[in-house]
Parts: sequence; C-alpha cells; structure tokens
Amino acid sequence: MTATSNKSQLAIIFFTVFLYLVGFGVVIPILPILSRNFGATALETGLLLSVYSLMQFLFAPFWGRLSDRLGRRPILLFCLVGETLSYIMFAWARSLEWLFVARILAGFFGASLSTASAYISDITPKHERSKGMALIGAAFGLGFVVGPALGGGLAVWGQHINPAPHFDTSFASYWVAALCFANFLFGVKFLKESLSEKSESAAKRKRFSIMWQYLNKKTVGPLMTVFLLSSLAMSSMEATLILFMGEKYQWDVKQVSFGFAYIGVIIIFTQGFFGAPTAAKMGRAQSASPGHLAFGSGFNRDRRC
Repeated sequence: MTATSNKSQLAIIFFTVFLYLVGFGVVIPILPILSRNFGATALETGLLLSVYSLMQFLFAPFWGRLSDRLGRRPILLFCLVGETLSYIMFAWARSLEWLFVARILAGFFGASLSTASAYISDITPKHERSKGMALIGAAFGLGFVVGPALGGGLAVWGQHINPAPHFDTSFASYWVAALCFANFLFGVKFLKESLSEKSESAAKRKRFSIMWQYLNKKTVGPLMTVFLLSSLAMSSMEATLILFMGEKYQWDVKQVSFGFAYIGVIIIFTQGFFGAPTAAKMGRAQSASPGHLAFGSGFNRDRRC
C-alpha cells in the first residue's frame, strides 16, 4: 500500500474502533437501569456488565487466529454485521435473559478489536507503529465521550417521539445499529486487505514465540497486573455509580449518559494536558504511582454526599 492509501485505511480503522466505543458508551449507562427494571438482582446486574468483557477476553485470540488465515478485512466486516445484529437484539430485549444474549453477542463480535490492532500493525512500518496504535487509544477516548452523550440525546429524542417504557433505550440502540451497518457498507467499498501471503506465514511462525518473549520481560507482568486492577476498579464504578445516582438523586437515562460523557471529557483532558506532560517531566514509571493514587482517591466518595 502507498502512504496515501495507508492513511485512508487507518482512517477507516479509526472510525471502526470509534463506533465500537460509541456503542459501548451508549449502552453502559443504561444497562444497569434496564436490568433493574427487568427485576435483576445486584449480582445479576454485575454479571450482565461483566459478560461482555468476558466474551472479549475469551474470543480475541480466536478472531486474531482466524484473521491470520482468512485476512483482516473479512473478519472486520463480518464482526461489524454481528455488532449490528447484537444492538438490534438489545433494542428488542424485554427480559433479563435477552439482555444477556445481546451482550454476549456484542462481546463476541467486539473481540475483533484485536484484529483492528493487527491491521494497523500490518500497514505501518515499525518506526511509526506506536503512532498507529495511538489511534486506537484516541478512538477509545473520543468514543467514550461521544457514546454516552449520543445515548443521552437519543434517549431524550425517543421520549419525545414515544413515551412508552423502554422506547427511549431501544431508539438509541437502533441508531447505534444503523451506524455499525453504515460502517460495514463503508468498509465493503473502501477497506482493503492488509495481510499479504508473506506476512500471514510469518505471523503463524512467530506468534507464540513473540508472545512468550514479551511475557518474560520484567515490566510486562507488573504492568498487566496494574492494568487489570485499574480496569476492575473502573468497571465496578460504572456498575454501581449508575444505580447509586438513580437511587440517591433520581437520575434517569439522560442524566446518567451525560454524566458519563463528562467523565470521558475529564479523561481526555487529564491524559492529553496533564498526564503526558507529567510523564515526560517525571518519567513514566515515576508518574504512574501518583496517577494511580489520584485515580484511587476519586473512588473514595464522601459518605455525607
């Protein structure tokens, strides 16, 4: 691929990952409210939120291996169709069991994010690969801002169109499904295959040796542990904060969604204007500890609030 072609392909992958996070951001704020309305216990609500990530954890290697054999493009396009169907099923769900089915399917097809990362690795030279991978992070951050805000706006619009129960959340889910399908059509026309015959055979030869090599590095294990614990804390907050704000302050879907969009804006601001300069000045390792201390202190809310 030429440099211009690579840029256009990176833009498509960026938009694909962005839409994935938009869908995630639309659904996450309303999921605990929906599950509670369908009679879920606290444990069932937690399981409903975690089953999505569990499916991603289990099936990311599956999509990665399949994309090595069949190519990145067909896997990405197939999973976009799957995500479309999962959001349609979420919109149709009127019981806790069907919510579980919809989230399981969304996690299964959403695990193709590993394929999107592999696509970027295929089309970027080694000295520019970190910049390409940074697009994934940028798409995550932007999607986490736009998703909840879009979900809140669509929920308000849906309430004006039809005040029937659950119509507002279904209305938002249908829009996300439409965006995923539009991205699929765009990919069919413009997305090119990135995996050549040579790179495919190389990936098959080196996959396990490279994985073992990186796992044996001294910094990888601790970093994975830190990332796991941070993600666990964040996901616990996502589940409990929504229910807490609904019970304490009677927040509805609109207010919860805009609240999460606010969190996303703060994340982008701190990472772009505070975290990066601090890491450059203090060093990455030295800035990690105060960063996680601040992260943890944010969860220690005042009992009087």
